[in-house]
Amino acid sequence: MDSRLTSAAQIGSIDDLYALIHEDPYILETIDVVPFINTPLHVASTFGNLAFAMEMMNLKPSFARKLNTYGSSPLHLAIEEDQRRLTLGLLKLDPDLVRLRGKEGTTPLHMLVRRGELDLMTEFLLACPRCVKDVNVDGETSLHIAVKHDRYEELEVLVGWVQRLRQINAESLEMQVFNRRDHNGNTALHIASYQNKIKAIKILLSSRAVNGNIYNRNGLTALDILQNQRHNHRNREIEETIRKSGGNNANSLPESTKLSEILRTPIRFKEHLFTKAARYRNQISDGSRSALLVIVALIITTTYQTALQPPGGVYQSNADERSSSGLKGVGKVVMNQSYC
Repeated sequence: MDSRLTSAAQIGSIDDLYALIHEDPYILETIDVVPFINTPLHVASTFGNLAFAMEMMNLKPSFARKLNTYGSSPLHLAIEEDQRRLTLGLLKLDPDLVRLRGKEGTTPLHMLVRRGELDLMTEFLLACPRCVKDVNVDGETSLHIAVKHDRYEELEVLVGWVQRLRQINAESLEMQVFNRRDHNGNTALHIASYQNKIKAIKILLSSRAVNGNIYNRNGLTALDILQNQRHNHRNREIEETIRKSGGNNANSLPESTKLSEILRTPIRFKEHLFTKAARYRNQISDGSRSALLVIVALIITTTYQTALQPPGGVYQSNADERSSSGLKGVGKVVMNQSYC
């Protein structure tokens, strides 16, 4: 990159930027074709020059997604250099930057969790809710990172956030995030158990979506890990907490069936019906789906009313009998002879 452009980004001079563009209209294009490079936006992010960075985002938004030769994006650098205003400025212009994976697959959210930036982390979750499911190259989610670095407040926020998601497939997302396994097959609960982190275990088990019976690559559940650590003082309280949440030892669980074995079996009629229904549901738009639900509700309501007031009438008991025996007699169906 031209040293004059670097200098303009360092001092935040927009006038110098345009003077260079006037001299060479392709100066930014030349930078953009390089796959890994320190762009003017990287420099401005490092030095906290918000106005210059916003102008650069206006001219070349693609720079925000470029990694430099050290594997950092402008947002990664802004976080690393504690440039809070610039971090929020980039976030506002492009919330998806939260999910950009840098060196070792680390996202900006992962950085904030590791550093203990609670307020910024919350802003990132609000801007891009699904960033909570992103993993690094080791398969670790932000939950794994929070446990490993003793970030208990951040862990509480992450758990509370996932539990409160209300978007489409939120329940499925909750199960995925809490029970995601890293490359060693360890969930966040496994990590907390290996490190005897009582507080982390309790925070994780506050969600019913956390499955304490998941095996890691060594065939161990969280309870197995705690009981196998003979060199440490065994904490009965942790073990009891896991048991109360449904966690067991691996040898007491039924042997799991491989997916390949399930797929080899003939499909059953009930499964066939569920599959057809799911395929149909995925083919229709949200508006059509809502209209269909309304129609179904009307049909159910009509059917219910017909059951209460069928052809032929309803026997009505006298007022004294109704008052003395509550609903006795109400809804007793008397069918016409023609229906017999």
